[in-house]
Amino acid sequence: MGANGAGGVWKPAGKRYLVVPGWVRSRVDGDRHWIGAERLMRLYGVDPAECVISRGGMVGRHELRLLIPRADGRYRESLEELA
Repeated sequence: MGANGAGGVWKPAGKRYLVVPGWVRSRVDGDRHWIGAERLMRLYGVDPAECVISRGGMVGRHELRLLIPRADGRYRESLEELA
């Protein structure tokens, strides 16, 4: 996956985002929806080559921006706030 940086912080070379697929409850219809990794990357508008996809394991300390399902649907706006 990549080497640890200084102080044991995980930062794979060339990667900027940690994509964590999961369930979200929609504010529109109140239902739960599964948002997969590919869909999350599209919703956030990020390059898949810059992503590491979580497969359910714990990652520990990392320097990647976390991309998770959002009930409010503000994917691109939230990414701009992280910049």
